[in-house]
Amino acid sequence: MSIGRSKIIVVSLVCFFMVSACRFLVSEDSKRSELYLPSAEAMYHYSLGILHGLNGEHEEAIRELEEALKLDPESSQIVVDMAMAYVEKGKVDKAKEICEQFIQKNDGSSDLHMMLGGIYLNSREFTKAEGHYKRVVDLDPQNRNAFFYLGLVYMELQKNEDALGAFDRLLAFDAEDLMGNYYKARVLMNAKRWKEAEDGFKKVLSIKPDFDAALIDLALLYEKLGRLDEAVGVLKEFLRLHPLNVQARLKLSEFYMKAKKYDEAEKELQRITKLRGFNREAMLNLGFLYLETKRYEKAEEIISELARLYSGDHRITYFLALIYEERGNFKAAKEQLKKIPSDSEVYISALIRMAVVLKKEGVMDEAISLIERSLGERKDENLYLFLSSLYEEKNDYSGACRVLAEGIKLFPRSVDLYYALGSLYEKVGRWEDGVAQMKKILEIDPDHADALNFIGYSYADRGLHLEEAEKLISRALKLKPGNGYIMDSMGWVYFRQNRLEEALVYLKQAASLLPEDGTIAEHLGDVLVRMGRFKEAEEVYRRALMLNPHNEGLKKKIDALKEK
Repeated sequence: MSIGRSKIIVVSLVCFFMVSACRFLVSEDSKRSELYLPSAEAMYHYSLGILHGLNGEHEEAIRELEEALKLDPESSQIVVDMAMAYVEKGKVDKAKEICEQFIQKNDGSSDLHMMLGGIYLNSREFTKAEGHYKRVVDLDPQNRNAFFYLGLVYMELQKNEDALGAFDRLLAFDAEDLMGNYYKARVLMNAKRWKEAEDGFKKVLSIKPDFDAALIDLALLYEKLGRLDEAVGVLKEFLRLHPLNVQARLKLSEFYMKAKKYDEAEKELQRITKLRGFNREAMLNLGFLYLETKRYEKAEEIISELARLYSGDHRITYFLALIYEERGNFKAAKEQLKKIPSDSEVYISALIRMAVVLKKEGVMDEAISLIERSLGERKDENLYLFLSSLYEEKNDYSGACRVLAEGIKLFPRSVDLYYALGSLYEKVGRWEDGVAQMKKILEIDPDHADALNFIGYSYADRGLHLEEAEKLISRALKLKPGNGYIMDSMGWVYFRQNRLEEALVYLKQAASLLPEDGTIAEHLGDVLVRMGRFKEAEEVYRRALMLNPHNEGLKKKIDALKEK
């Protein structure tokens, strides 16, 4: 199982479906009179064809079924079995052809539509598959399999609401259906309906506690939400069931590293070596761990050996350059980065890293020139984002805006470029232009939590459109529950509305989640002052001042409290 995407592969399900006897997939309640079974004259050849098929003799099966169809050209059952024989033989186009020809004359066989739906789903012709499954539902509203596969098709077409509708129809037959509940939870996760997705996966696990895919997906959901402790807990349960699963242990080590629990991460990576011997990904992660914890010699030792063993793996080359850069050996870092060819998946990252090294060497203009030349050869939105950041570091805000605007012309649906431009406008005092960029993001992605939060906070900070600000921030918080910055925004809008108790709850949570953020601490202090809790406010302000020692406004607030 691939931990990175942890899904039950649709294609394998469809293949299973197509090589099974489709007639047994029709629901028990369907009207069998709609089927055209082989006539007595055709039954001899039909039976021989089925026997050959069971023995894996597909050519012979096809030959006998063709004879049966000549004797009974109205039998949809013969066509279904012949199509399956062609699929087994690898002649999928022929299977499509005979099914489509029959359906043009007789559109009333749900079995044939199920067969064609499976073939088209397997060949990723999702719109055609949708049409056939919908026809099955028309012919046989009790056919559970049709709703299941229709849901899978809608998932592939990214029609989340239609997919949910299909799975709900399936679950109306049996609320405890394992796969129906699992895929419904997957759709809810794709739709960013996090709480419903979480409840969905939990229901799946209540039906089958050792369902691997649901455990992994629940862990990934918690990772998306930043709830790393819960992600770790779920993955530990998976490893209790599958202690030798290397991919799960690698993922667990990543969770630990994100949570900055480096000792636990190191133990997991070393455990992989003990369980399975040498593992390239585990050694890479261990090298990265040593880099993160500034154990540069150990990191270099591991990654240098990997670079020797896997000279064609450009990720390792890039990683070794990072280590040299951190050790201040800029010459060696650049030598490694130059080894990465332009067709490598890490080439753009290598270009950006080369510019970072040049910047560290004090030649910012060379760094800018490198990225500008690169954009002349290859248009990439990440290069535009990075080049704008270089101009911004030079305090050339007009240059940074120009670069982002150029990028947006080429990548008009890049939410990252719009967000960078909006943030830059905010920084230079053009907050209304910043809000306008965020609104463009919402036209592309209505569920972009950071854009929602940006607009909501911009309004709240200026005491404008407070009801709308509250709605926007509430939506953002549903999309990213537990996000400290969004909690701060919610606290701040409540402060502006003079709903001080509610503001205090959110700002305390935000300050707990982001204790190094001086602005959040200052917001908390402002609420405490308005509540008349001056001593607590002064303590909070002083903590905020330690985080932002050049904040003159904070100093004035502290001085003012001394007079109270």
